[in-house]
Amino acid sequence: MAKRRPAALSIRPEEYEAAKARADGLGLNFSAYVNSLIRADMRLRAPITLQETPAPSTLPPIPPRQAVTYDKPKRRSSSKNSD
Repeated sequence: MAKRRPAALSIRPEEYEAAKARADGLGLNFSAYVNSLIRADMRLRAPITLQETPAPSTLPPIPPRQAVTYDKPKRRSSSKNSD
């Protein structure tokens, strides 16, 4: 059996949750579900029409990033031995 390769998938959060729920309903984990979809597509080789749709306007806006601040590190006082 060939060694598996990890692959990243970028997906909208609501689509991920829906796909995860579908996978759970089928008794699969998300990875097994995606693998089965890819295998089915490779087996069927049906034509695919991709249609770009605008993002739904019902999504909440992404909040701006907040600045991260850290306390200034305290310096150790150097103690000199006077012998």
